[in-house]
Amino acid sequence: MHSTIDRLAFTYLTHLRYSGRPRLSVRDVAALRSLSDPGPRSASRPPVFQQTTRPAAEPPPRQTTAPAVIPSQDSWQRLEEDLKDCQACALARQGRKTIVMGEGNRQADIMLIGEGPGFDEDRLGRPFVGKSGQKLDQIMLAVGFQREELYIANVVKCRPPGNRNPEPGEISICQQFLQRQIRLVNPRFILALGKFAANFLYGESGAPRTLGSMREKILHYGDIQVVVTYHPSALLRNDSLRRPVWDDVRVLRNLYDTARQEPLRFPAELKYPVVQDVE
Repeated sequence: MHSTIDRLAFTYLTHLRYSGRPRLSVRDVAALRSLSDPGPRSASRPPVFQQTTRPAAEPPPRQTTAPAVIPSQDSWQRLEEDLKDCQACALARQGRKTIVMGEGNRQADIMLIGEGPGFDEDRLGRPFVGKSGQKLDQIMLAVGFQREELYIANVVKCRPPGNRNPEPGEISICQQFLQRQIRLVNPRFILALGKFAANFLYGESGAPRTLGSMREKILHYGDIQVVVTYHPSALLRNDSLRRPVWDDVRVLRNLYDTARQEPLRFPAELKYPVVQDVE
C-alpha cells in the first residue's frame, strides 16, 4: 500500500517541479494527504469504474409490415415511402425484382384495376406492359382513351411467383395501398379487370363472387361508378370473350361521355342497369 502511495507522490512532485512550482502549496499538501489517507471504503460507495452515462439509444428497427391504418392526411409521397421496399408479405421474399405501384394520370376520371404484376411488369416496374398490357391499350384506344389519360394499378404490387393467383393473405396485406390510390386519384369511374379486382371491390364481406354476377351492371364503390370486365389475359386465351369486353368498355365510354355532357360515341341503348350492390 505504502509503495503505491510513494509512487503516486513521487509522480505528483515531479509534475510540480517541471511545471515551475518547486514549493508545495496548501492544496498540494492536501492532495498528498488524500493519497496517504484514502479513508474507509463504504459498502454503498459506487465502484470507481461504474458507468454513469446512459448508453446511446439504438436506432428503431426497420418497419417490415405495412401500416395497418390508412393515414387521414395522405399523399402520393407518403404512399410511395410506405410502399418502398415493402417486406409485409411473402411476395417480398419470393423473387420479386420491383414493386409495381401503378402509373398514369393521378387526376384521372377513369381508374383501371388489375390483378398483379407479371413477368414484364416485374422487370420494368410498370403495370400492364406485357402482352396483356398491349391488349388493354388496344381495347381502351378503340373506345377513345389514351393510356396517358388513365390511372392503372393492381390489387397486389409484387409479382406472385410463376404468375400464380395472389393468395388471400397477400391481398389482405396489400389492400391498403390500392385503397389509398383510389382515394388519392378519386376517379369518377373504375374499370375492374378480372375477378380479383372485382372481388377486391365487392367480395370482402363473404365468399368470392363470380365475375358473371358482377358484370353487365353499373356498381358503386362509394360514390365511384364501377364496370366489371374480363382481364385482358383472358382474351389472349379465349377469343370468345372479345364481344363481352367490347360491350363493357363501350358502356364505360358512354358513362364517361354522359358525365362530361358530351355526345355519345356509341348507341344510347348500350347501357347497363345501375345497382347499389351485387346480387
